[in-house]
Amino acid sequence: QTIITVRRDPGFFVWKFLVPLGAVMLLITGVLWMPPDLIKDRVSATLTGLLTSSAYGFTITRYLPDHVYDTYLDAVILLSLVFASALMVVNVAVYRLHLNDRRPLAVRIDETARWLFPVGFLVSATLLAVWHQV
Repeated sequence: QTIITVRRDPGFFVWKFLVPLGAVMLLITGVLWMPPDLIKDRVSATLTGLLTSSAYGFTITRYLPDHVYDTYLDAVILLSLVFASALMVVNVAVYRLHLNDRRPLAVRIDETARWLFPVGFLVSATLLAVWHQV
């Protein structure tokens, strides 16, 4: 009788996918330091992060076996898409406030979002790790 021992090594996925994706998500929050009137640059950078998250999702599926349940990696990809989409909404809202001569409110929203987005992403990713028992 042959015994086969299988051990999961999550290090590959952590260093090849989670760390770079986390870095991309944290870097795109840099748009919150741009002036509200630079909507083109803000949207461009945020869209790049959104597309990068999508590309990571497609790339990860090539390395994982087919499965019918969501893994932690799937959840983090979805989380990054949600956060990048929310950041896009903030970009548009801040720009609209700027156009309507409400620049102080636009700047306040940016200042709050500067810490809210990175902290929210990291806390959410941690909670997902606990949920998925990583």
